[in-house]
Amino acid sequence: MTTLPHFSVSAAMNLPNSAGVIGIGAVPRSESRALILGSARAALISLLSTSIISIGVFLGAPILPQVVQRFAQQHPRAVVHQDDVTIFAANLLGLRERKYDLTLTRLDRPLTGEDDDLNVEILFNDRMVLAAGMHTRWARRRKIDLAELADEPWILSAPHTWNYAGVMEAFQARGLPMPRASAVTLSAPLRAHLLANGPYIASIAHASLRLHAGYAIKVLPVDLPDRTTPVGIITLKKRTLSPVVERFIECAREVTRQMGKRRAAPK
Repeated sequence: MTTLPHFSVSAAMNLPNSAGVIGIGAVPRSESRALILGSARAALISLLSTSIISIGVFLGAPILPQVVQRFAQQHPRAVVHQDDVTIFAANLLGLRERKYDLTLTRLDRPLTGEDDDLNVEILFNDRMVLAAGMHTRWARRRKIDLAELADEPWILSAPHTWNYAGVMEAFQARGLPMPRASAVTLSAPLRAHLLANGPYIASIAHASLRLHAGYAIKVLPVDLPDRTTPVGIITLKKRTLSPVVERFIECAREVTRQMGKRRAAPK
């Protein structure tokens, strides 16, 4: 993907101008600088309005819908191209090949020394919860032992995913076999529909519960291993970010700050 030029307002304000004018006749230097700043702002707004941003998303980063919605409200003419990437290494490859401007990803493994060409910004830490439909007997329980769920029908993610690893770790910690999958999917809408209308149990990222708000499902009171995973943004160190990419990243930060305020609010 072609990288859009980085437009610097500060640079535009400091262009050399010994005569105090820039192609606009005999204008005092102070007025000239004001006109330059106005032109810079107009150019920046135009650039943000018509730009394209390309994003790789690993393991369905849970805040993506809120971030895109906020960004679209602020820049309705900008275009967001988003790919779901199911392999972490493919996400990084897309960055290095300039296919993606950034990746919004669940960092389910630490980066290595070979990844020193990358910038990583952690937005928040997420954890796994178990859920079932409100119509099930499990939704009425105040306490559930994990062993009670071993023989229930489960909706699982693919074996290489964070959700799958979390379920496997929880059952192994109790000396229990991995539960049998009745459905395997990465689709949040499909998982939510099956939970709300069937007898299933599923693991869900806590941060993605808002995506299931329209469905009759409930988080189950099950003790799980304390396993949190950071969710963040990765960019290339030696790639200058365009203004539209910087604005998208700032939208992600704003969404994250709002999440923190909701968690801290008194109940």
